[in-house]
Amino acid sequence: MKKSKRKLIIPDKLDILLALIGVSFCGIGAGFTKCASLGLDSIGIFYDGIRNVIGFPVDMLGVASFIVNGIIITFLFFASRKYVSLGTLIYIIAYGSFVTIGAIIYNAVFVENILIIRILFSFIGFMILYIGIGIFVAIDIGVDAFTGLVLFLSDITHFEMKYVKIAFDLILIIIGASYWRRVRSGNIYYYDSRRSADYSVF
Repeated sequence: MKKSKRKLIIPDKLDILLALIGVSFCGIGAGFTKCASLGLDSIGIFYDGIRNVIGFPVDMLGVASFIVNGIIITFLFFASRKYVSLGTLIYIIAYGSFVTIGAIIYNAVFVENILIIRILFSFIGFMILYIGIGIFVAIDIGVDAFTGLVLFLSDITHFEMKYVKIAFDLILIIIGASYWRRVRSGNIYYYDSRRSADYSVF
């Protein structure tokens, strides 16, 4: 009996556009929070830790995220291809560029290191990030690389996704912070905000 090949489902143009808008919000929001230097989410800490290991400057955080996501997607493609879709590819290709754009916007608008401005833009960055996540999840054309990895780990360990996600986030923070060495207050209100949400993607 021949196995049927899994076909790649191509979403319509509107869904692709909305997915790009969602990813752009995620990336720009991440760029704002990074430049504000008041703390990142767990995945952002991991990206920044890898950036430090590679030796990239701060404005190349987007490139570091692209490399990490590319490695994860390559692994998932061979380990569990069902978690790789067009939406996944859109996310990893566009996300890093929009992180860089967010950093450029922040640095172009604010040249002085004023704490109140940093707090404001850290808050705005997280809000934009959450809106982007909401849009990308609502379109439902795929998951980002890290969520795909969490779903894969949930499948092979047979634990609920929420527990795998919590453990996964903690591991990312530990690894990223071991290189970054600056876990700041932004991470605290990031987790407080996520407790009220019913999704777990970045």
